[in-house]
Amino acid sequence: MTRYWYFTSTLPGLVFGAHPPFAQEEFLERCRVHLSPPDFDVCRQALGLAMRDELPLIAESRFLKSYVAWERALRNELAKLRARRAGKPEDTYVRPTEPDVDAIRSAQVCFSAEDPLQGERILETERWKAIERFSALSAFDLDFILAYAFKLSILHRIASLDERAGAAGYNRLYDDILGGLSIAAGSDISGEKA
Repeated sequence: MTRYWYFTSTLPGLVFGAHPPFAQEEFLERCRVHLSPPDFDVCRQALGLAMRDELPLIAESRFLKSYVAWERALRNELAKLRARRAGKPEDTYVRPTEPDVDAIRSAQVCFSAEDPLQGERILETERWKAIERFSALSAFDLDFILAYAFKLSILHRIASLDERAGAAGYNRLYDDILGGLSIAAGSDISGEKA
């Protein structure tokens, strides 16, 4: 496996929950410049692999093969839990993969969240932990770069969740203020009737 000593050493560290250091498009452009064409192709396609039935290009990536299998097992367990809650057949949305005890535990933790936003954050936390576990022995190679790409994707997802939650909170507060103003529309600033 090719080592990308310079490129990986120029990437800023990623911390769960922090603001992403750059856009995913910028990261892919950096990859295009520094990776071999076949490795760039794998990197470019990697983020969509968890959603597809076929798994091309991953035979040489131990990390990608392990993570995609874990992600599918996680999605399968979440589908089963949702189907069970809805009283529907559990195997309708299950994709072929081996069961994974860690993925099952992660799905159960996510599913037990008190609200959907908390569940999404827990899900991204579990994904981050899995990425770290599967890439623990990767350094300066394609597996390290793929793990970085997945973590960057998680940071962008968390940022979008925070933006949506913040916008919803702002809109709620704004509506409360305007609602209060319409009630007091017949009053002047001092609160006395005009």
